[in-house]
Amino acid sequence: MVPTTTHTFHITSAAVDTLRECVAGGGECSRRISDNDILCALISHAVAQGIRADAERPENNGLWAQTKRAAARFVLGNADEFMSLIAIDIRPRLDKLKRAQYVGGAITGIPVFYPMSDIAQSEDPAKVLATGSSGIRQMVDGLTGPFVSRIDHSLNSDPTCHSHAWAQVIVRTRKVTITNQSRFGLYECDFGSGAPAWISWPPTFVANLAAILPRRANADGYDLYLSVEKQIMTGILENKLWNDNTRLLY
Repeated sequence: MVPTTTHTFHITSAAVDTLRECVAGGGECSRRISDNDILCALISHAVAQGIRADAERPENNGLWAQTKRAAARFVLGNADEFMSLIAIDIRPRLDKLKRAQYVGGAITGIPVFYPMSDIAQSEDPAKVLATGSSGIRQMVDGLTGPFVSRIDHSLNSDPTCHSHAWAQVIVRTRKVTITNQSRFGLYECDFGSGAPAWISWPPTFVANLAAILPRRANADGYDLYLSVEKQIMTGILENKLWNDNTRLLY
C-alpha cells in the first residue's frame, strides 16, 4: 500500500454558492448544478493539479518515470486522462419491483474522464469548475434505472467485466475516488453514549480517495476528507483555487 497523508478541510455554503456562480460564467454546462457537482469538480481539480505538479518535478522526469508513462499509454490508451471515480447509490435509482428484488452491492463506481490539461489547469478557474461539474452532472443525470440495471446484468452475466473494470482503476495513477456521505444522518445515531462528536475516515487510508463527510448538526457547509500521497498533498496545499475556498481543519 502506498504511504498516504490525510487532511480534512471545510468549505462554507457561501463558498459553494460563489463557485456555482463561477460555473455559470464558465459556459460549459447548461444543466442544474448541485453542491455535489461543485464539490466533486473542486476535489478533482485539486488532486489532478497536485498529481501534475508532482510529475513536473525534475526528479520525476528520469528514465524510469518516462518508462512508466509509456507503459501507461500502452495499457490505457491515453495516459494524459484524469479519472474521477464517483461512488453512487444503486437502490434509489431502480424502480420499485427491481429495488425489492435487488440483492447486489449498495454502491458502484462510475468513472468520469477529463483531459489533464483541462482539469489540472489553474489559469481559468471558471472553466475548470465548469468542465468538472459538467462531467459530474452528465454522469449523474445518466444514472437511470435501465442504465444501472445494465451494469448489474453485465457483472452477473460476465464476471470478467468486473475484473476488467477494476484492473483499469488499479492501473491508473491519475485518478481520485470520491464518495459523498453528507446526506447520511450519522450524527443522529446514539448507541447509548450520546450522539457522536465527530465522524471521519481513518487518519491513514488508501491513496487518491476523497470523501464529503456526513454533515454536522447546524453545520455551515461541508467537511472534505482527502487521502493522497504526501507529494500530491503538498500540491493541494499550494493550490490557489482550493485555498481560496476551503480551510484546513486538521
